[in-house]
Amino acid sequence: MFEKVTQTYAVAHRNTENFIRRWLKNVRIDQLKDGEIIDYSPAPEDFYQRTLDFKGTLSSAGWGDAIIMVPWTLYQRYGHKEVLLENYDAMVKWHNYSVKSAAATKSGNNQYIWDTTFHYGDLMFPSMMIGNPDPMKSAKATKDLVATAFLAHSSELLAKISNLLGKDGNQYIEYVNKVKIAFTNKFVKAGKLTSDYQGCYVLALAFDMVEEHNLKPQLLARLVELIRDKCPSWLYEVDHGATTIWESWAGIQPDGKVGTFSFNHYATGCVIDWFIRNVVGLNVIKPGYKELTINPKFKGIVNDFQMKYLSANGLFTIQLKDGVYKFSIPKGCKATIYPPDTDKFLKKYLHASIKNTRITVNSDTYQFLIA
Repeated sequence: MFEKVTQTYAVAHRNTENFIRRWLKNVRIDQLKDGEIIDYSPAPEDFYQRTLDFKGTLSSAGWGDAIIMVPWTLYQRYGHKEVLLENYDAMVKWHNYSVKSAAATKSGNNQYIWDTTFHYGDLMFPSMMIGNPDPMKSAKATKDLVATAFLAHSSELLAKISNLLGKDGNQYIEYVNKVKIAFTNKFVKAGKLTSDYQGCYVLALAFDMVEEHNLKPQLLARLVELIRDKCPSWLYEVDHGATTIWESWAGIQPDGKVGTFSFNHYATGCVIDWFIRNVVGLNVIKPGYKELTINPKFKGIVNDFQMKYLSANGLFTIQLKDGVYKFSIPKGCKATIYPPDTDKFLKKYLHASIKNTRITVNSDTYQFLIA
């Protein structure tokens, strides 16, 4: 189910809506009667027995959650509710399966921890791929935490989708809250996660899994401590001449030993969505980019760039050159922006409006200096 990882990259480069919706039809066809979404689809004939022999189950948290996450992203990017409607029944079936699988025969908070079956977890993360590489080591070390995080996140998305389609999403919100409480009690100890690895911290923070707000800064601080530029890391790859993303960050080890994994692996290289949102600064508010924010958060990563994005509602152009940030908004769209010098911007563009320090602008071309 790498589709859920790569689709944000795909929709940033091409109009892939119909292609991905056609793939989702395959996923629905392959969904099992109990609601399971199998690991990949379309599935070859030998998938079922071979996978059962390998790990005892045909699905995995995170992978099966593509049935909820992929349609949601398509809706956000293109603005067509049809993709939510045609996948809704499959979403509910997957959710019900996940809830039942997590609970099993447990009671109390434990029924909201998805530790009852095998999951891929944070598969093949770098530090466990050095020496004697075994992709399953990292899965076993992280599967329960990762599965529980996805259980909450997908349930939260399903609540939003249900409300959007005129259905009652309250039952899913109630479930999400219980999962997050159980997650904090089970996996957070003394300001750290029990699975003390980068990917687990990223999921816990991105999915807002920690209910106690004072714990979030502690988890973030620990994540920062774990970031490194030595082997294994992305920057290690760059420093050793990589021009593509390796499947294993320790693909070529410090002693020169070359591993047997992919050296051009699309799944772990799909960071372009993050780049567009945080470096370029383009973020969707209303589906199809009818409303958006333009707010570059990470400055200095690149000195100059130009991006053209053809959204469902028109062409956006954003450019940074010689410290000048310039952007164009298509007709019928509006953006919230955050220029460094608010007063100067408002004097230059008299038709811009401001509310609570946020400036809103309509279709036109604008520019300001990056501080």
